[in-house]
Parts: sequence; structure tokens; C-alpha cells
Amino acid sequence: MLSAEIAQRKREESRIAKANQKSLEKALQNSSQHPMAKTLLAAKKHLLYKTSHHESLSEIGAPLVASSVSYIEEYGIGALEIEVVPKKLLLKEESAKKSFHVMCQMLGMNPEQTDVVICQQAAPHVDDFFKGELFRSAVLSTGNPSGYLVGCISEPSKRFGEYGHQDQMPVRSDLRVSVGDVFLLNPQHIHFAMPLEFDPESMLILLQESLDDTTPQARDEIYRKYPPTETSENVDMF
Repeated sequence: MLSAEIAQRKREESRIAKANQKSLEKALQNSSQHPMAKTLLAAKKHLLYKTSHHESLSEIGAPLVASSVSYIEEYGIGALEIEVVPKKLLLKEESAKKSFHVMCQMLGMNPEQTDVVICQQAAPHVDDFFKGELFRSAVLSTGNPSGYLVGCISEPSKRFGEYGHQDQMPVRSDLRVSVGDVFLLNPQHIHFAMPLEFDPESMLILLQESLDDTTPQARDEIYRKYPPTETSENVDMF
């Protein structure tokens, strides 16, 4: 009975993966709003790309960044720990609360679906809790002048034929981000974050919104609203 349930789940995941892939190709190929369609199609496994850049985030986000830093100074954070800061603690000060809501309004983020996420470095991991969602993240601070590297790693798999016959080896995609960048990431793929250059002050602070990605129609809407301005770069791991 258990084997039958597993097989059924795999077939359903395969169906969804294929539907999402077709949805991506249709949405990009048929839309003049996506000048980087071919580049994005080549990196569609990871769905890792920048959607916009806002210089004003550095100034507008300063009170929220200050509140985030104070939180870390009080409670601490591990070298590879990812902290989703409780908003009731983070937004106690009126200036931080205003900063949060102004940025959400400016970026079109739903405050109820948006969190502040902090890490010094994130080891490769998958966020199973966020299945059926995509992350749209705005970089508020990096703590260093060089910025961060955000990357995804594909898992070689023949289970669903999801990646085709020529992609049986892991593939890594890298995206360099700095303050003001807004990017999309699929948390169901192995992903990581690290400072581009070692600096003891490095601290990645993100305003992160969870987007519904449960249907091909929802994925189409994401592509329509947040087309790519810069895609990730595929890296040969071997």
C-alpha cells in the first residue's frame, strides 16, 4: 500500500513539474515583456533571477536594518543559521514598523506574507516547509561592500525525466546580489548563500515574500508580474 502511495505521489509530482515547465516556456515565448526569455529558459531548473533593483532600499530600509542588527546583537546567530525574525519583536520601534510597511508598499509585497530573514552564511539546503511557494526577496543589507553570492544546485534525477537526458550531473547556478536587488528563488531546489569576500561584518538581511506557486496559472502570474532583469549563471561543478 505504501509503495502504491509513493508511486502515485511521484506521478503527481512529475505531472506538476512538466506542467510548470510548459507554463514557463509558454509564458516567456509568447510575451514581449521578457527580453531575456532564452536565457531564463536555459536556467529554468532553478528559477533564480533578479527582477528589479531599487537604490532607495538602502535609505528606506535603514531603520529596519538597525532593528535587525539590534535583534542579532541581543539574541545572537550561528555561523550557518538562518533566522526568520519575529515581526512582533522587530517592529516594536515605530521607525522600523514604518520602514517595513513603506518597503512592502513600494515593492508590492503582502505584509502578511513577508518576513525579515537574516544569515551570515547559509549552507546548501532545501526548505520543505515552503513547498508550493517561491521566494521573492529584497536585499536590505549585506554588511560588506562586495555583496553576496546566492546559488542553487540541481539534483541529478531520472525519476521524473524533469531535466532531460543530458542533465544527469548536478548543475549549479550563481547569482551575485547587493543592496537594492530583488530576486526570485525556488526554495524546493538546493540553495545557499555566502559573502563574495570574507568580512567579519557580513550579514545578509532580506525582506522575503512567499508567493503562491501551486498551479501553472500561479506560476504564469509570477512571470508576468516579475520578469527577469538578470539571470543566474550556470556553473560546471566538475
